[in-house]
Order: sequence, then structure tokens, then C-alpha cells
Amino acid sequence: MKKLFVLGLLFVNGLVFSQSVSYDSSFGINGKVLINKCIGGYVVGSIDLQSDNKIVHGYGGYNNIYGFFSRTNSNGTLDTTFGDNGYYELSTNTTSVLQPDSNYTMVDLEVQNDNKIVSAGRRESLAASTFCISRLNSNGGLDTTFNGTGFLEVSFGTGASRGNCMKIQNDGKILVGGKTGSSSEFFSILRLNLAGTFDTSFGTLGKVQTPMIGQSLPYSIAIQTDGKILMGGYVLNGSNGYDFALVRYLSNGTLDTSFGTNGIVITTINTSYNDIIRKVLVQNDGKILVVGNNADGSGASRVAMVRYLSTGAIDTTFATNGVYISDYYGASFDAELQIDGKIVVSGYSFQVNKYVFSVFRYLSNGTLDIDFVNSNVSFPFDGETNNIAFS
Repeated sequence: MKKLFVLGLLFVNGLVFSQSVSYDSSFGINGKVLINKCIGGYVVGSIDLQSDNKIVHGYGGYNNIYGFFSRTNSNGTLDTTFGDNGYYELSTNTTSVLQPDSNYTMVDLEVQNDNKIVSAGRRESLAASTFCISRLNSNGGLDTTFNGTGFLEVSFGTGASRGNCMKIQNDGKILVGGKTGSSSEFFSILRLNLAGTFDTSFGTLGKVQTPMIGQSLPYSIAIQTDGKILMGGYVLNGSNGYDFALVRYLSNGTLDTSFGTNGIVITTINTSYNDIIRKVLVQNDGKILVVGNNADGSGASRVAMVRYLSTGAIDTTFATNGVYISDYYGASFDAELQIDGKIVVSGYSFQVNKYVFSVFRYLSNGTLDIDFVNSNVSFPFDGETNNIAFS
């Protein structure tokens, strides 16, 4: 039986492939784990599983703290063999590789095949604005075989640089995406070799910048089976709001002109709303599913999904003419595909005058799965789920 791990301001676990869903009582306390050190100071980041099913959690920091990492055993107990009794803080207090007086934050992480932990984020300060990448050894602590220090900052040299997502390729190379530029903004992506050096076979000396029509930011990277690279987020639609933005690159970093218009697909769900892609997924049949949010001017949000054919055209067999917008108020922050093609989405929903952790499941055609406990699971905590993983 498959299990689902959900990371938010709290950490929970549930069963997702059975006909019903419930807390896994073998995990933590009645299916829940509270990471006490993370309350009231860290931004929820990401989660991934190591090969022994130990669970690595990463949280974005603030000011001089880049990130805070913790690890639990498969049963939810704190793994005291990781870092300092289960925790590792990457900050100016623990290493000299970070610059003082800077606003760092980690936003994404992924575990390599050798269980080393790669994370991506950004530094924003008056002196510099950069993409940041770190690698920890499997038991915590900077891996100095990565860039000599375990930490790398990259500036694209065109105004602000903001790392916001990452993906590790099957060959171990590391993709990091974000935005660069100020008055004109770019979807930007870089690729690193395992040692933390730039892969000069990718783009221009390892970097690619794609000009967008306005303010923009990518949130997710996905890799197709043919090696093509998808990056999705949003772009400003004039002065009315944000639109879904999806870009596809060939494996060498050049835009794939067979996709959309010169490699770019912009989708307007509602011209006066903010439509933002939070996750890009590639189905086994090659179709591309993007999961995100559709928010009106007041900030009221609904989950939104669009499915595309491999050409970038909208797949009208999905949901309603290719587009799904939830009837309920809420938001998505992560999504994964089950082996059977069902779509699991984590985020929050608005219930009884408060936001609660929520997980939703949809059939592959974009309809809610009524076998999944009335189509969603809501956890009795204020807040939001930010990341999910299957074991």
C-alpha cells in the first residue's frame, strides 16, 4: 500500500492508493509529526525521501539563515544521526560560505541517488541578488565536493536574480530555475555538473535566459522522457493579472520551437485573475499537466489545472475543454501523479472561516475522485500543505 507524506507548517501522513484514506497511526502521533524548531520563523520549503525511506525536510530561512533541515525516520521519529541531533541549520552562524547582512531563503530540495541533499533558493540584499544552490552530505553538513564549499551563488548579471525551483536529471546534473532582470524579466535556468561546476554544453556557459512579455516567475521544472525540459510559472498579462506561462527547452538549453509559439505557451484562464502554475507534471503518454491557482483581485483563490498535448496545444479531453477550476476556495502548492494516472494535489482549503491543510485527488480526466473521502482530505490544522512525496 502506498503512503503519502505531506509537508506544511506541520507534517502529516496518510494512505492514498486505497479506496479510503486515513491517518497512518504508525507514523508519529496518530499520523502527525510536529517539527518544533520550525515554528514561528521559517518558511515551509520542500520534502523528499532517501533510499532508506528516511524523510528529509527543508525550510526556507530569513535574514542570515539560508535554510533549516531536519530528518525523520520512516516512522516519524526524529533521526538524531542527522546533523545536530536531527537538525541542520545553514546560516552565517554555522558556516563562513554565506555572506553576512543578506536575506537568504531556501525554496526547494531534492535527494540525489546517493542520498546527498541538493537545495536551491536565493539571496536578496542591497549588495547582490543571486541564485543559491547547496549540497549536504546524506547525514547533514555541507558537502565540500560540491563547488569546493558545498554552496554556490550565481548571478546572471542582469538585474535581480531569484532562484525558485530545481530538478535533478537522471544523469545527476542539476537544473535550477528562476527569474532574472528588472525592467525586463526573463525565465532563467542553469545546469550544473555533479561537482557543482557549470555544464557548458547547456545554453551559454551553462545558463539560459528566456525573455518574457512582463513580470514573471517560474515555480516548477519537469523533464520529459526525451530529455526536453519544461519550466512553468506565471507572466504578467498587461496590467490585468498573471497568466500561466510554460516554456520548453531542448536538452541543450535551446528553446524548442515545436512547442507553442517559439517554445512558449501562455494560457489565460481569466483575464482579470492571477493564474499561477505551481507544478508541472509529465504523464506517461507525454501529455503535460500543470497544476496551480486561479485568484481574483480580492485574493480568493481556487485550484486550477490545464492539460496540454506534447505540441503545447490544450488537450480538450481534460476537464472542461482542457481547463479545471475548483468549485471550492483554496490553493495548490504541489502535485504528483499516481501510477494509475490519478492526480494528487496538496495545499489548503477554506472551511468554516479558516484555512486548513488539504489534499485532493482527481481522476486522470480532471474530475474529482469521489472515492478519496469525498474527494479531499482536510487536516484539522490552521495553515497549508506545501509539498508531498510518495513512499
